[in-house]
Amino acid sequence: MERLIADARPVSRHMTGLNIIQEIQGDIFAAAATYDGEVITIYPDD
Repeated sequence: MERLIADARPVSRHMTGLNIIQEIQGDIFAAAATYDGEVITIYPDD
């Protein structure tokens, strides 16, 4: 970016600084899941 600006401006003017701020908007999808349990065996009465 600095090289493009340096090509476009006159040589007699010196650049003292360049500050570029960019904001990007979008959606971020995040998910989590858990599965927990116990195995229980029930036997019939004898």
